[in-house]
Amino acid sequence: MQAHYYTAFDVTASGYRNWWFPAFGLIFVAIGLLWSLVTRRGSQKVRTGGVIYLGFAVLWVGPTFITTYRDYRQLSRALSTKSYEVVEGQVTDFISLPKVERFRVGSHTYEYSDFTVTAGFNRMSSRGGPVRPGLQVRIADVNGSIARLEIAR
Repeated sequence: MQAHYYTAFDVTASGYRNWWFPAFGLIFVAIGLLWSLVTRRGSQKVRTGGVIYLGFAVLWVGPTFITTYRDYRQLSRALSTKSYEVVEGQVTDFISLPKVERFRVGSHTYEYSDFTVTAGFNRMSSRGGPVRPGLQVRIADVNGSIARLEIAR
């Protein structure tokens, strides 16, 4: 008898969830801009401090946006082009620690955390995640990341 699955997580359905990570840096970009504008008639040392602060803020926003969006696009594209490995079986060796969760399905081991910025599945059971020992799951695995998680009813 074939199991019927429901989708517990799908990267394309969840969208670009990590926009907040680079956006947080925009606060510091604004502070740097204000600092630079307010102190433009101040001493050279103070003006230079504002420019350096702004530079570091921009160096935060740019790379973090590129990295987090690239991660999202990679997993989304893999699902749309069916470029993933299907891993199906029972959740075994389930370990839930305060800041990380780990389990195996067959020969594949997955480790994730709510505290890690990733486009893939990362909702720990202690924070409402659906993974439990003994569950029958089907995973769309993209280089070890869970792009889609389906759980048998």
